[in-house]
Amino acid sequence: MKIAQKINPHTFPHGINPAESEEAYAHSSRRQDRGGFWGGVGVKEETILPGFKLLSVKAPVSGAVTVLGSFLGGRFYDSRKASPILTLRMLDWGTKKKSKDEIREKLESLGASLEFSADERRVRFKIKCLKKNLPAVVSILAEEIKEPALKNSFLKIEKNILITDYKISKEDTDDVARRELRKNIFPENHPLYLPSADESIKKVSNTHISDVKTFHKNFYGLGNMIVASSGDMDHSELARIFKKEFSGFKESPLKFLPPKDKINEILKPIEKNIFIPEKTSVSFKIGQALLIDKDHPDFYPLLLGVWILGKGSFTGRLMKKVRKEKGLSYGVYAELSGGTKPDNAYFSVSATFAPKLLSMGKKVVMSEIEKWIKTGVTAEELKIVKEIIIGSFKVGLGTTTGLASVLISNAENGRAPEYLDRYPEIIKSVTLSEVNKAIKKHISSKSFVSVMAGSVKK
Repeated sequence: MKIAQKINPHTFPHGINPAESEEAYAHSSRRQDRGGFWGGVGVKEETILPGFKLLSVKAPVSGAVTVLGSFLGGRFYDSRKASPILTLRMLDWGTKKKSKDEIREKLESLGASLEFSADERRVRFKIKCLKKNLPAVVSILAEEIKEPALKNSFLKIEKNILITDYKISKEDTDDVARRELRKNIFPENHPLYLPSADESIKKVSNTHISDVKTFHKNFYGLGNMIVASSGDMDHSELARIFKKEFSGFKESPLKFLPPKDKINEILKPIEKNIFIPEKTSVSFKIGQALLIDKDHPDFYPLLLGVWILGKGSFTGRLMKKVRKEKGLSYGVYAELSGGTKPDNAYFSVSATFAPKLLSMGKKVVMSEIEKWIKTGVTAEELKIVKEIIIGSFKVGLGTTTGLASVLISNAENGRAPEYLDRYPEIIKSVTLSEVNKAIKKHISSKSFVSVMAGSVKK
């Protein structure tokens, strides 16, 4: 088994990211078969236990299955200490009945993989195995979630590893800039706020085995669990397996409470310089928190506009201008991130420059952004980006992992499977006027926070 190091494992270019919504659990316990590919014969959706939703879709693979699942318990639910991330990492240290090595050997003998990860709000797990071995793997999964060993000796090891990782990250210009940006555009009690490496080290140091045990006891449970499966497995058999292993598991009290403060109000541009000695490059980031989420009517128009600015690699305006024409950077990208209900989205641009090219690079990037805000995008650009986004969405469905990923992220947004049938048409229907109005309405350089991290003078 493996604890994935990347904190946010689900990122989809088409904007259907994993999200959270209490409405996702408000469906009837009766299995729902709907029309269209994603409903009806395509997707089976059922609340198999109170607070446990199961979705599945058959895929043309022989004897194999991929399962993705999630439940509330991410770092947002303890802002004072590192209890959420350390509880997650302790799942890899065995259970009250089995040692870490016994579990690892069992999974290897089954040819199976089981990984855990986490993001701001959710703990996530991923299973890949043969159909015949799924009952045994789900049994291990349930035991690790319900009865982890949680020994102080294991915690000390994980704390040392985490603290070392954070110390190393202080030399990573991109990580330093990313944290500084998120610290400045979001308030401390917001799920998207990121503490500095030093703040994170302090939280880890102040987290004890009693904190981990309390967090697990109080917050790991049903009530907000979603599992999505794709592969050669009947829904009824999946339901039987998960019911057997999770029946009687306690209910978690965690809810999708929105942050008290949505964003930091910024009335004039803020610039932050963080000096890191002996670096050959400088990480440059610009960001702005937005008062919209994925349910806002301007979300998809703005998403398309941001793609045109710089999400689409070499098709983006920023890459064409900054790299191809000016030769100032190997990479510059724009993104629209967050927006998972009830949290808000944020706009950002990231670039890397040699120190001597930073001043010119900043000017060119800002000039392109200002031009994009003022004049908008063209009909031809919009047409091309729509084709890219819809194409990437369809290509992503070509694997069992892709199918399960789309299913679970859609369910976490509180949306029915039919939404996925409509998604390409939603993208197609966005007009040029809607895109340009959304850019002007929501993006303002007066509200930008810019961060430079590297060997650059303050």
